[in-house]
Amino acid sequence: MACRIKHILVIIAFLLVPNIVLGEEYAIKSYPLPDHGAFQLKIPGSWKSRVSQSPNNLPPTIIFISQTELSYQVLMTPLWPGPGNVSHNQPDIKNLVDAPLMIRE
Repeated sequence: MACRIKHILVIIAFLLVPNIVLGEEYAIKSYPLPDHGAFQLKIPGSWKSRVSQSPNNLPPTIIFISQTELSYQVLMTPLWPGPGNVSHNQPDIKNLVDAPLMIRE
């Protein structure tokens, strides 16, 4: 698990370093979460984003798309407590992350 976290941190650093070195501007974007307010995130100004809403009022997936020479996408799905306000635990989150990805456009 620690190795996986290190890999994720390296990927995040790799994505952010060019923006820091180039002095890119950042913008705060707000993404609606049905019946749960909004999710705000500071992202590079060159990134485009869109929200893919899942059916049945499930959490949406926010898709960030780079507009640079290195073309890549970052997908983020916020989670909130399940039925009965049961919080997700680490094995639950791991199972969700490992599940096959299905995006509806």
